[in-house]
Formats: sequence, structure tokens, C-alpha cells
Amino acid sequence: MGHISEEEMVAFQREHDGAGVLNSFASVVHANID
Repeated sequence: MGHISEEEMVAFQREHDGAGVLNSFASVVHANID
């Protein structure tokens, strides 16, 4: 998994609302840090 672009993030946020987005985003960021 690599870094995602702003466009991909916006599209993702439009498709998925709520806490699920925050949890998924946190997981992606955490994975990139590790």
C-alpha cells in the first residue's frame, strides 16, 4: 500500500461516511508510519 492522493481521499470520503472513514484513514496513516 502506498500513499493515496487527495483526489482518492475525497472520493473515498464521498463513498463512505462517519466513523468508518476515520478508522480507515487512521489505519492507513498508522500503516504508513510503521
